[in-house]
Amino acid sequence: MKKMALIIVAAILTGVGLGYFIGYLNYTPVLEDYLAQINSRNNEISQLVQINCSLEQAVNQQELLIQNQESQISDLETETTSLKTQVETLEEQNASLEYDLEDARQEIDDYQQQLSEKSKDISSLGNRLNEVLSIEVPQHYEWNYNGSRELDAAITLSRLVN
Repeated sequence: MKKMALIIVAAILTGVGLGYFIGYLNYTPVLEDYLAQINSRNNEISQLVQINCSLEQAVNQQELLIQNQESQISDLETETTSLKTQVETLEEQNASLEYDLEDARQEIDDYQQQLSEKSKDISSLGNRLNEVLSIEVPQHYEWNYNGSRELDAAITLSRLVN
């Protein structure tokens, strides 16, 4: 009687182990691919965040330069007429800096859009991973104990992986 119980337990454990092994072999490459994609997206986001920080620093520097030059322009206007050519040069530089600042702001907007898209991609990959992990894997067990017995069960991939 004890031997039969041990045989049944061994058969069940063998079936569970085999089911786990088959599920592992079938879905591990898919999961690894998804994890690699997620890691790649995370790296891209990290790079975009670094670029965004650099651009924000550049914008701040440009704004400081503009403020400094506006102060210089104000001082130069009080000087003699012989300095008017220097004032005009500074105004041209100021216009150029404002143009550069607008370009930098446009680049920041572009990078923020890319960051948003990458975040959506990561979310989509996470949802897809959840879908994959919710796939049910059918399990079939047969044994003899007081006659022939069978058991069919569906186990989610996440439980098999765990």
